[in-house]
Amino acid sequence: MQTSSNLLGRLSGIAAILGGVLWSASIFVFDLDSTITDILFFITLLFLVGLAGLYARCRGRWGVWEALSGLGFLMSVVGLVVASIGTLGAGVQGGGFLWVSELSWWMFAFGYFILSLGLLLLGNSILQARPLTRLRGLPLGIGILGLLVILIPPWAFPGAGVVWVLYGLGWAVLGYVLLSGDIGSAQRSARVR
Repeated sequence: MQTSSNLLGRLSGIAAILGGVLWSASIFVFDLDSTITDILFFITLLFLVGLAGLYARCRGRWGVWEALSGLGFLMSVVGLVVASIGTLGAGVQGGGFLWVSELSWWMFAFGYFILSLGLLLLGNSILQARPLTRLRGLPLGIGILGLLVILIPPWAFPGAGVVWVLYGLGWAVLGYVLLSGDIGSAQRSARVR
């Protein structure tokens, strides 16, 4: 059982790293509408795998923060699903249905807003329960950056894309934490107490 949890953690780490790097790099292809929606759909799925791995690796070690972490995880998953549906609708944009592209953008933005709120709850639980040995504030930081990405899109003004890139790099670092087994070492130290 422990081996499957480690394998899930490592695979989810690779997914989060790949998703974070692709998210950061996607800022350079914003002019290609259909390409960016395809990339964002794929990235959203990678983030979903990374999030599931983080939750699975920390499961059972939340203590009194179990309910809040579960709510944060559920909100994050719902947000990613809504954002994924939004990216699929945005791919139809070339068909001339302008309302479809506007609706899909709002679905994408709303999904990432809900994801970010869920990450804030999950990040708070991680700070309080301490299932990570280092970089405990990372999910909370990713949630804050996610809110900024929605509130200040990269095309808003020159330099706003920095937040977009930092958000992706945050996911990549979280993937590294999952890949490195940082959570596993916290599990061992928790058993010693």
